[in-house]
Amino acid sequence: MINQSAKFYGAAHLIGGEKLNKSILRASWVHGADLAFHDYKHASLLIHPHEFGLNIRIVSNKEQEKYPGHTGEYDLISAGVPFIYTNPKYSSHHGGLHKRTYVPRHGIAKVHLNNLYQKWMETALKNKCDSILLNAFDYENFKKMINYENSNIKIIEGANIKENITLLKIRDIFYSIEECVFDSPGSHIIYAILCGCKSTFIEEDIEIHNRNKIINECVKGYPKFIRDHHRLNLLSRHEGSEFTEKWSKYNLSELREIAEHEAGVEFKRKNEFIEKLIRPINKLEEVKISTNIILSKLQHKIFDDIFFH
Repeated sequence: MINQSAKFYGAAHLIGGEKLNKSILRASWVHGADLAFHDYKHASLLIHPHEFGLNIRIVSNKEQEKYPGHTGEYDLISAGVPFIYTNPKYSSHHGGLHKRTYVPRHGIAKVHLNNLYQKWMETALKNKCDSILLNAFDYENFKKMINYENSNIKIIEGANIKENITLLKIRDIFYSIEECVFDSPGSHIIYAILCGCKSTFIEEDIEIHNRNKIINECVKGYPKFIRDHHRLNLLSRHEGSEFTEKWSKYNLSELREIAEHEAGVEFKRKNEFIEKLIRPINKLEEVKISTNIILSKLQHKIFDDIFFH
């Protein structure tokens, strides 16, 4: 099965069930917050490199439609991020399971953050957290590498990009958390606020060699013609004191307003509309899309040194 962006974290499954999730889809779908955390913006950064050939692009809000790089050849649809289709409601938040949860940055692609695990543990203890929320990969490694059993800290397994119920799962996790402690920017902040979590922002800078390693790995996954855009985008993210200072100044009402805007809540469509948008019209179109994506993957794999480095 080709794992497209509109399937990540179970998005297509959430919209149309297992049958849609197994289909080849005709649209890309932006998953995360962008404007709040990125100073430099380009349309190509919203799209997975293997899906540049798809003509339909679902973006979060009208601002993303205006990014340089979107030309007349693309159909741009503002429909919010997939997470809002879990229908998160403040009224469903109870925060009864975890009082104070530390949510650190997460590993991406081939970048493993194992050398940060001990620091995460120390940060959680220092900030009197009773739990740490990690993505699926970090969760498994953390439990093997760190001795946490005598600390009274619970390790929570969060997002898994290939799991069909992930969006619903992380919604329910945030429902169960009273307060989240963040030290780095990311969509997890937007999701937590949408679910009603109190949010606290602390300064815990990532070591510079880790940051550069993450940036280099991200950039390597994109063709040369947009690599500079991507590097500038990653370098411009608010880190450390800048991030903490910016986000700590907002009250709960302001944070909710930012979160709703970033997630594109006002642009949410009916599930039937999204399903019709992303489902191929016929088998011929499905074959064309499949071929396009497979060729992009092969080019990346075979000509990696020529086109991607």
